[in-house]
Amino acid sequence: MMRMKKRKTYEGFSLVEMLITTVILGFLMLTSALVLSTLIRVSTTSTNKARVRTESEYVLEMLRRTLRTTDPSNVRLYQSNARTFNFENGNITEISSFDEVTVPNQTGNEIHFKPNGSTGWICLAFYKGVSTDVDNSGNVNGYILRASKPDLADTPDDHRDCLISENENFVVLNSRFVNIENFTIQLKPTVEKNKVIQLDMLSSAVNWYFGNGELLNRQFQRQAIIKTETIIW
Repeated sequence: MMRMKKRKTYEGFSLVEMLITTVILGFLMLTSALVLSTLIRVSTTSTNKARVRTESEYVLEMLRRTLRTTDPSNVRLYQSNARTFNFENGNITEISSFDEVTVPNQTGNEIHFKPNGSTGWICLAFYKGVSTDVDNSGNVNGYILRASKPDLADTPDDHRDCLISENENFVVLNSRFVNIENFTIQLKPTVEKNKVIQLDMLSSAVNWYFGNGELLNRQFQRQAIIKTETIIW
């Protein structure tokens, strides 16, 4: 009696099944990539926004603490908006326009003051960057600079050169991730000998990945009004 051998049969996926599986896997991978990319952008945006808030508050709080106890006769406001700052090489353009602000409600971009108990002056200024120094929206970045001058004589020429004198060392108070769009210093009217100074700062994140709307506002605006509180006899 002859035995019939049963042939083994091999089953696999058809071409149509393979195509469907590939399409589904591709869709899932694309969706995962989009979700991951969005999460990274949200995280980066939140970090940049927090950095803008922190650095802006730091500058204003430093001025609040220092100016309050400063003798009003040792506070000077200046207008030098024509100056620009090159972040790459640290150079500041030397412009002849440098005027002291003495009339209330006029604005300046530099404030020089000698803190109480100190023999030196602190010079703080807001300068725009050069035309090629822009954020990812094409806006020119701005910077706040601070210099300490222990040997500054209280003359117009010395104040003019506080930040641009040869071998001058200064500190940039905002990082490369924060754009100080505008910073104005205004002398407010008062009947006292103490001075009232209004500071208005508008800053934003250099890198931003979303629209600028009500829920996701790229800009951060703060105002501070400071009054010198020294006792004048």
